[in-house]
Amino acid sequence: MRAEENTRFPRAPVVVAVALWMALAGAGPAWAAVIPGDEAPAASDSWYYDLATHWSRPYVLTLWEEGVTDGYPFPIMGPGWDWTYGYDFRPDHAMSRGQLLLMMSRVFDKAPDPSVPSPWPDLPPGYLLYGKPVYAEIRAAAEAWEIAPPGGSIRPGETVTRMYSVSTILSALGLDDYAVGLSPAEIDDILADFSDAGVIAPGDRPEAAAAVDLGLVIGYDDETLRLGNEITRAEGATILYRSCLMRLHPEHERFFPDGDGHREELGIEATGLRNASNVRWHVTIEDRSGSIYRHLPTTTPADGDPHAVTWDGYDDEGDPVTPGRYFVGGWAEDRRGNVFGAVRVPVELVHRTLEAALEPGIVDPEESLRVEATTTGSPLGVRLATGNGTESLQPLGGGEPWDPVDWRLDTSGSELGLAVGVHEMEVIADFGPVERRVQLTLEIDAGSDEDDDPGGDPGDGDDGDPDGGDGWERSDLTTILVR
Repeated sequence: MRAEENTRFPRAPVVVAVALWMALAGAGPAWAAVIPGDEAPAASDSWYYDLATHWSRPYVLTLWEEGVTDGYPFPIMGPGWDWTYGYDFRPDHAMSRGQLLLMMSRVFDKAPDPSVPSPWPDLPPGYLLYGKPVYAEIRAAAEAWEIAPPGGSIRPGETVTRMYSVSTILSALGLDDYAVGLSPAEIDDILADFSDAGVIAPGDRPEAAAAVDLGLVIGYDDETLRLGNEITRAEGATILYRSCLMRLHPEHERFFPDGDGHREELGIEATGLRNASNVRWHVTIEDRSGSIYRHLPTTTPADGDPHAVTWDGYDDEGDPVTPGRYFVGGWAEDRRGNVFGAVRVPVELVHRTLEAALEPGIVDPEESLRVEATTTGSPLGVRLATGNGTESLQPLGGGEPWDPVDWRLDTSGSELGLAVGVHEMEVIADFGPVERRVQLTLEIDAGSDEDDDPGGDPGDGDDGDPDGGDGWERSDLTTILVR
């Protein structure tokens, strides 16, 4: 199994440092020239006058063509000497909560319904932004991502920090559970490279670490994240562009290429913006460091069809990949040649295995015996099945689904209700849709002469055997079993 270094596409020079405060891992923009007049008709506003030379122009332009953005109108003289309106985007102004939610509602294609009453006093049905009614769209986003409880406050006019935008977009991408699952050690390790990691509030650290780990943020050139700073409208539009230009949707969070026919492969769908701005797609399987194990270029389907690929658990060399956590990543190129990476999505490759043994293999009825098992794949439980019923083994620890876990049962033949003789038993690991089984053999011996013949018999042994033995002989095992 071999992984190559992250060489998905070349990094372009940093044109304006602030433009890159949030970027996708390994996904520096490939800048394409956009000349005046290249702008396609938008859903509402005309193109923004104040973005002619701004660094955010390529990103805002695509969102504008999708009908995602809004501008601030101002009166201008039209070609027929009549008054009309032009629009400014005001890219360096702080973004408000309402503006962010409005854009996210459109990017993630939420369905607004203006007839639904508002559950928040500060977001009335007549709420306006940019002079337009936007209540239904903001409400759809606020409900989708549980921004505030009913009767609480949305605070749509309040400016938002970079941390707030990170948290909200992680939730929109369905990746907030990944943040919750990070251990304190993982969080500290991920944030260790940033000099301002110590000022991140304890409650924000999991989501900040997840955003870095998944490629949603990489920070500034001075190795800071500045998550407590206000986000500008240009920065907010840019991170939304990067988070939605290519969205990855693994069919499952965990798959099992272990040969039993259940969920052997992982289907991965790649989607983009509604108007199909992307012209080229490429999906990759990476580890946490960004090293690529598998390249999965997508096909070019008919317009409107999803781009889908399948990972079988093998690397580019045809070797099986070691079980563990991997990340579905990739990049897309839009029609102007801008290339950006997707926010990575974690997946788990797991093998479901069971090994089992018992010690000793031959015991007296009351003698202690131990059944031991080792599993991978997080079974629901492990049990010993005998002819008389089942007994559960107890786990001796935990860990990740791909980590070995030991199980143990201390018992005896009498506790298991087993008579003298040889018994075939099974240790069974229950994985839900499938099981793993290991067969074991246990012999219950009759015990010593001191127990079976306490009075003794004449002869050279306690039982009077002429061969000098002092009890049931091993050569008599067949006779014992028949009896």
